[in-house]
Amino acid sequence: MRFVRLLVTGLVVVATPAQSQSSCSASASSLTPAGWRSPVLVTSMPPKAGLRLVREIPLPGPANRFDYQSVDPASGRIYMNHMNAGRTIVFDANNGKVVGEVADVPRATGVWVVPTHHQVYVSAAGNHEVAIIDDRTLKITSRVGGIRFPDGIAYASGADKVFVSDESGGADVVIDPTTARKRSTINLGGEAGNTHYDSVSHCSRRALRSSGFRRAAWLYPR
Repeated sequence: MRFVRLLVTGLVVVATPAQSQSSCSASASSLTPAGWRSPVLVTSMPPKAGLRLVREIPLPGPANRFDYQSVDPASGRIYMNHMNAGRTIVFDANNGKVVGEVADVPRATGVWVVPTHHQVYVSAAGNHEVAIIDDRTLKITSRVGGIRFPDGIAYASGADKVFVSDESGGADVVIDPTTARKRSTINLGGEAGNTHYDSVSHCSRRALRSSGFRRAAWLYPR
């Protein structure tokens, strides 16, 4: 068994309440809503500078390429795609152990947890599809195909939609988490390697799309 160093760097996911569209001034040059202010952080002691290695965790499978990770802050699970092994590894950060593996996701690239639906979305680029996993059973419950090279994934909580970058197809695929089916395909006119949902400008329900290396496109997931 090979050892892989796992470095977790304090990822925090914060849910923000929806704001009215009229109060938002997000635009192509500014994604920050009107009236938004940086929160005041109160700490009892100053944070320590830098990062340090806590421990090394043995992971299953060969020591070849890993790709995206996604954290479920409620359960403390980290979903890690072992890309060249075609598996998604489930790691429990609370006890420091691997608690499961999901196979049959060839060339696993992007991964994203949607706790409200008990779903984990995995881009299985080798099958040109997205696999949807039940986070309670760690079983694949559905597959959404017809995607040339699925890559980065994001969940727009305000619109309850999942966005998947089709890198080779130059598009974003929109999936309905309720039905686990494709809703639509948005042509981006270029290579789309990753996708992110901007929770700060949640009032405009805006998702940021990476489109190639030269430009970015912004979409409203209404």
